[in-house]
Amino acid sequence: MSFTQTLTRPSPKHFTSLVLIGESPLGRDPAEVLDFALSRLQEVGVKLIEWRALIYRRMKVPLMVKDYSYLVPDDQVALASTTLADLGLPLTAPTKFNLNVYGDFEARGRRHLITRDTSGFLAQHIMLYPQSFSILSEADLETAPPSHHISPRSPTIRVPSVPAVYASLIRMLLNCPPLGSTWTILQCELSELVGYHLLDLCDGFVDPGDEQEWKNKKVDEKIPSAVDIVQSWGKNGRWKDGEGWIAEALVVLVRTGDLPPLARTS
Repeated sequence: MSFTQTLTRPSPKHFTSLVLIGESPLGRDPAEVLDFALSRLQEVGVKLIEWRALIYRRMKVPLMVKDYSYLVPDDQVALASTTLADLGLPLTAPTKFNLNVYGDFEARGRRHLITRDTSGFLAQHIMLYPQSFSILSEADLETAPPSHHISPRSPTIRVPSVPAVYASLIRMLLNCPPLGSTWTILQCELSELVGYHLLDLCDGFVDPGDEQEWKNKKVDEKIPSAVDIVQSWGKNGRWKDGEGWIAEALVVLVRTGDLPPLARTS
């Protein structure tokens, strides 16, 4: 029985049996491997939350998703990781290079291989992170179809609301040392979201110091609409109590291209 045929069946036992007899899923279509892995995780009760690139694609950032990041409740991280390993998707140790470049995004995650390639551009992974790392709460979450693949096996998955994505990134910035690897990545991801999602710029970030590019992209004309979107989240009750300072910081970022000094003001 082929791996593809196995994927059409409702029971994960067939997939597991392939692993037991030595037929590794690695090298199969990564989308199929991912689909089955998510289905199995949900079957054992793991509460998955889409995160990072998968969410950013929903928000118009034109990313190529190489590694699929998911948050899970802190007390389910070990269960989720063991489940993937049992399916033949090995846990791989972080390299010193990745730890230096990606900081906590490498150190706090559990990286499970879903391709035969183990390194380089062709290697793809499922990344599992403890939910507490994102500072997202249950109140921040909604249900939606998975962004990677429409499948009856995993028809829905939990995702953070749009305001919660911004709030999470800003809160995470407060929790990490300035100018480190983690801080730099958070700044870049936040700037991309503002550019593509709020300002609707086809090229994403525009350096506020580049006056000609700022003018060519008509950024000044887009800012009022972006500010209105952020402020409407407050009027519609989408910011949680105590998040007024986050909305204010985001408005400053939209208008100037830079976050103000981050200090809770309400």
